[in-house]
Amino acid sequence: MEEKHRNHIRIKMHTRVFVEVIAATDTSEGLLLQCEVVEVSYGGFSVNIERELIVGAILSVCAELPAVEEPFYMAAEVKWCRPNEHGGSGWLAGFKLLKSSDTDIESWRRLLEHV
Repeated sequence: MEEKHRNHIRIKMHTRVFVEVIAATDTSEGLLLQCEVVEVSYGGFSVNIERELIVGAILSVCAELPAVEEPFYMAAEVKWCRPNEHGGSGWLAGFKLLKSSDTDIESWRRLLEHV
């Protein structure tokens, strides 16, 4: 995405995010993927992920940031997903964080306002 179309600055960061691709139910375990973060911003993040995601899907995510004790539990929409063309395997995916009750989005935003 061109820089001029972005709403928030991006910060390069190497940390991890867990993405709940399939929610657990009473009869099945679900599927949780660990991803490597590429960039974070006030409004979202991008990751390296091992499988293709459906654009428009709303997923639960758990982000762990360096020097922050507790992880952030949030809801995010998959905005784009494409094959990793930078020599890595898997896919690159971009997430937009969604404002939702019972999530840590406000804590995430407060933290990134000061970066």
